Amino acid sequence: MASTVEIDSAEVVLARGSLTIDLRIEERSIAEFTVIDPDGSLSYQKGQPVLIYDVTDTLIFGGVIDNPEKFVRAPAGGLHHPIRCADWHYLADKRLVAESYLAAGYANVGAIVTDIHTKYLAGEGITIGNIEAGPAILEAVFNYVRASDVLDALAEKAGKIWYIDEYKALYFVDRNTTTAPWSATSADMIKGTAHWSGGNPKYRNRQYIRGGKGTTAEQTEKFIGDGKQFAFTVGFPFQKVPTSVTVEDLGAQSIGIKGIDETEDCYWNKGDATLTFEVAPLATKEVTVVYYGQFDILVLAEDAEAIADQLAIEGAGTGYVDDIADEPKLDNKDASIDAAQAKLVRYAVAGQRFKYHTLRTGLKPGQLQTIDYPALGLNSAEMLIESVVVRGFGAHNLHEITAIQGPTMGSWSDLFKAFAHMKTEIIERLNVGTEQILIILVDIDVAWSWDEDIVKKVFACPVPSVTLYPLGTLYPC
Repeated sequence: MASTVEIDSAEVVLARGSLTIDLRIEERSIAEFTVIDPDGSLSYQKGQPVLIYDVTDTLIFGGVIDNPEKFVRAPAGGLHHPIRCADWHYLADKRLVAESYLAAGYANVGAIVTDIHTKYLAGEGITIGNIEAGPAILEAVFNYVRASDVLDALAEKAGKIWYIDEYKALYFVDRNTTTAPWSATSADMIKGTAHWSGGNPKYRNRQYIRGGKGTTAEQTEKFIGDGKQFAFTVGFPFQKVPTSVTVEDLGAQSIGIKGIDETEDCYWNKGDATLTFEVAPLATKEVTVVYYGQFDILVLAEDAEAIADQLAIEGAGTGYVDDIADEPKLDNKDASIDAAQAKLVRYAVAGQRFKYHTLRTGLKPGQLQTIDYPALGLNSAEMLIESVVVRGFGAHNLHEITAIQGPTMGSWSDLFKAFAHMKTEIIERLNVGTEQILIILVDIDVAWSWDEDIVKKVFACPVPSVTLYPLGTLYPC
């Protein structure tokens, strides 16, 4: 029995050897095949549902047509329809998420994923397979971001993987949650196909995070007017409307937004450090500004053990491998540090990759498989299945398995997507000009010392009795 393909619940006839399915975690899986249309009566459109069953009649792919084509068969006549399909991740790609989450309302990352499912994905027919709680999160803001990108970001922060399976079920789980149905040994592999490679091109053991704007403690700054100066520059750009502005002898001043309001005593703008008065404060008069400022966030997290291991490998130097990531939506230092540490958990590991071909069925991306291949140094190694490529050959399907330890590498399409994001990032980082601010982290060791005097008032606690009553100087326990 060969694999079967259904389009809109109707089984189609495939050209021999045309079926290829590339299943991957955390990105779109694809399927490609060619439909034989002897009388030229068939027609296909983007978005039509597709189901593919393997030789054991088990569903192995579910998704939609992504790119239909057709051409005339020669010399037999009729049409051929080359079809390219995207899996159910397509449903997460086409929805935009506009939400803000605070720890007060959402205890953990899993609660956020569940809310996104409820509001955006359930209506697309996606059910919940397994959503694990994950760590607590301080704040998450998504400003019209694709649901798939939102899940990517949450999975990285939580150290999880996510996928939508062939049954439209959403999973957000640890790497070791789903166990493969069988362990792999050389007996399961087609001879000559086993291949091991090491190294992790995404490796880093020191992670910088360049965040957004943090908020200072409340600041109080004083100035002296001269009767001519209208504008006063404070030490930090304003984060929000100043708490108060007062002028000696005049008291509290009304505050408006610069460029919008017109009848106030003074004006401010977020991100601007200058406060402008409608009338210049008189000479010798004190101006007091109480406000919250903003500052650029740059944090660094290190994996000391990974640095030591890398130094031992390199033999000299520091052992440092640096990386920087931009998280402009993070406006809290602690959240930025959490983001840096999450990246180290994901990427500060020595990666390895193992590929093999098999005729056995049942493996899916996201499963944890035990692999025993001593000749290549794998002794009951637990590895995450990153991808499964299925190729149809008559009554048999060939399965090309890629299992990993370390971060996923992704496909070419994933690489090109990263390049697209990288373009603006590189331009921003290479920009040179007077308007750019360069933040340099400096390690400072500070010794703190203090003296403390404690006055403790001790009260006696007599044992109560029928003749013992509290007095003005007697305190019962």
